[in-house]
Amino acid sequence: MNNIIDKIMVLRASVGLSMFHNGTIVLDESQKNILEWNIFGIAQPTTSELEAVDMTTEQIVMQTRDQRNSAYPNWRDQMEMIYKDMKNGTSTYVDTIDAVKDKYPKPE
Repeated sequence: MNNIIDKIMVLRASVGLSMFHNGTIVLDESQKNILEWNIFGIAQPTTSELEAVDMTTEQIVMQTRDQRNSAYPNWRDQMEMIYKDMKNGTSTYVDTIDAVKDKYPKPE
């Protein structure tokens, strides 16, 4: 895998593409090196970590993301669940999301 963005997203699951567009993470022109890492609480990946990411790791992580994304309810349904849970004191939303996360756990 040659793409540093994919490698970063594999290593730091909470990093999203928007962070590369809004200046949270700044890469050099060739997009091979990190110039700035402006994320509090998430460590910048080291060169050795980035070099260690292989295609198998990427495929596993991306497969898990795809499975979760297709299993989650759409955002409108999620918002409705949250509203009803707040109104009724229930936990439908959390239970639904936890079930998806349990079915498709993040790789270690």
